[in-house]
Amino acid sequence: MIYPEDFINKIICGDCLEVMKEMPSECVDMVFTDIPFDEPIEKGVFYEMARVLKDNSWFVFWFPEKYLPHYVSICGDYLTYVWTLTHHRYNSGRFCPIGFSKKEQLLIYKKGKPKMQKRIEDIFVYPNMKLKNDIDHPYCKHREMVRFWIDRFTPENTIIFDPFIGSGTTAVACQDLGYNFIGIEISPDYCKIAEGRLVHGVL
Repeated sequence: MIYPEDFINKIICGDCLEVMKEMPSECVDMVFTDIPFDEPIEKGVFYEMARVLKDNSWFVFWFPEKYLPHYVSICGDYLTYVWTLTHHRYNSGRFCPIGFSKKEQLLIYKKGKPKMQKRIEDIFVYPNMKLKNDIDHPYCKHREMVRFWIDRFTPENTIIFDPFIGSGTTAVACQDLGYNFIGIEISPDYCKIAEGRLVHGVL
């Protein structure tokens, strides 16, 4: 693969660790992703995500709460912790070790000294995604919500990188906003869904 023609505004089907090794250092303006919930991501993946991120840029990701100590420990080796955003799910939730959770969280890290484009509150309320989306993916995020966060962290015409792009919501949100993107997904089925959404503008 050749950068940038084989990467920019493409959904790349493959293992993100191997694909990132073919990307040059400091080539993306923001990492924005939803970390898989089934098992913790290895340290080498975070090293590569930090390596391809430009200086003075944001690194923002959803994460499974049970792996919080693991990710805080890893990210601290490469990036600087800034804050945690909380999404309150007012009409849905899921079981957790202490009972029932009605929130999701994003960890915000930075590389260098980036600036926010728009100030935000750290608690955000949004409806159950299944009320608006009809995407065959168990953890599909709201297109509007993803647009909201990207727009507030980084200016237009930048490159947003999502190494776990799933059904392509980050790519569709970037397309809506006029941003560029790079998406990697290991599942061929989800890659097809993501590419179809980009072509047809599906939620």
